[in-house]
Amino acid sequence: RATVRGGGVLHAVPAADLVPGAVIGLAEGDRAPADARLLSGVIEVDTSALTGESAAVLPSADAVDDAERRLDSPGLVFSGTGCT
Repeated sequence: RATVRGGGVLHAVPAADLVPGAVIGLAEGDRAPADARLLSGVIEVDTSALTGESAAVLPSADAVDDAERRLDSPGLVFSGTGCT
């Protein structure tokens, strides 16, 4: 399931129904339903399954994205990663 903003309201939809450009909502305890760029705020994310690093990362919508690899981008969250 995914929380999607549509018409200014949040709706729960099956993650398989997400389309590129969808605005999703994330909260503590959620798993990211798709790769996404943060539009606002900061959220702690466990990326250990992708990176092998045990420490959670703290993506931020305000971060300057100068990473050479997308995996290192400070403003992205990745599908299946947990918001802690």
